[in-house]
Amino acid sequence: MKTILALAAFAAAFTGAPAFAQSVEPSPSIAVHHADLDLARAHDVRRLDHRIAGAVIRVCGEASSADLAGEINVTRCRAETLAVATAQREALVAASRQTRLASAAVR
Repeated sequence: MKTILALAAFAAAFTGAPAFAQSVEPSPSIAVHHADLDLARAHDVRRLDHRIAGAVIRVCGEASSADLAGEINVTRCRAETLAVATAQREALVAASRQTRLASAAVR
């Protein structure tokens, strides 16, 4: 089963404005393609990790070093987004390995 891992940023949760003053906007997201990878192989899992790391940076953006609050928000966004992506990645890798084991047992 090949699906697309989707990352959504959690930047809205880390803004300093009160909840009632925030506009409701969808969180930015990005798809991480992995259909070309065999996630039962360590090398391909590392390739997926590299793609996820790049996607986290793109989806959370960057802040000026002069903007301490912005840097904190970006750091939090990246940590939260990476945590969600890591959970999704682990599920995909486990499913891929299970599929490989099941295929080997049938032979």
